[in-house]
This record gives sequence, structure tokens and C-alpha cells, in this order.
Amino acid sequence: MRFPRNHQVFKGRFDGAAFACVFFPLLLFLLLNQSLVYQPGYLARVPAGENISGYSGPFLVVTVDSVGRIFYDSQWIEEKELVRRLSSEVDRIGEDLKLIVTLDQELRYADTLKIVEIAKSAGIQEVIWSTRPPFYGRSSSSSSSVSEAPEGAK
Repeated sequence: MRFPRNHQVFKGRFDGAAFACVFFPLLLFLLLNQSLVYQPGYLARVPAGENISGYSGPFLVVTVDSVGRIFYDSQWIEEKELVRRLSSEVDRIGEDLKLIVTLDQELRYADTLKIVEIAKSAGIQEVIWSTRPPFYGRSSSSSSSVSEAPEGAK
């Protein structure tokens, strides 16, 4: 059996409606992929840390995002209310209570000192800075925030 060799795929007019029905929804899904899905919570990009030991004992956790919003007990909280709640926890738990602070890596230094001042005014004597474990899929030089000195610089 012989097939015809002079057959053309697009012999007639181009049908733009079928192309538009496929192309525009595909474009819409690709461009709005992240904004169509609501992701609850807050984003804090915590810097990586290696060889840092953990802490066991009574502790409280405060998170500060890149804008400077303070989150305590997974809720946004004002500074005065945070001082009140931290001091009530110090009264309830005791003096050896530690505050673990999770800060965004884009946060200004003045905002980090503000958290220390809040902890001191609430009666907490020790503040521990939290880091995330490094990503093991990347090389250690790209995931670490501390760069090593060149060989000749020592």
C-alpha cells in the first residue's frame, strides 16, 4: 500500500479559536500559579546554621518576619502585649525560662535589638537565636551565610 506524499497538514485556514481556547487558559494558570493558592501563616526566611547545639528546658518562641511584625504563639502580637504575656509566663514557669527568637534574615539589626529589650523588660535573662538546618542538596558554600577566607588571606 502506498501513502500519498503530497499531503499537507495545514491545508485550510488557521482556526484561531481552538488555539486561543488552549493557549490563554494555559497562560493564565502559569502566570497566576502562586497567587491563586492561599498559603496561611507568615514567612520568615531564617538563615542557615551548622554545628549549633539545641536547647532543652523551658522556653518560649517568638518569630519576627522581614517587615518587623512579631509573632508569638503563632499569632501576630503588639509589643506591649508581648511584654505582658512574656512576663506572665516568667511568673508562671520561673526564672530559668529562655526565649528562642526566630528572625528573618532580611530583618534590620535595630529590630533584633528591640526583641532583646522586650525579653529583658519581661524578665527573661537569656535569648537564643534560632537558625534552620542547612540544605543538604546544595553545596556548603552556597547554603552557609559565613564565607570562608581565601587560602592566601590567613
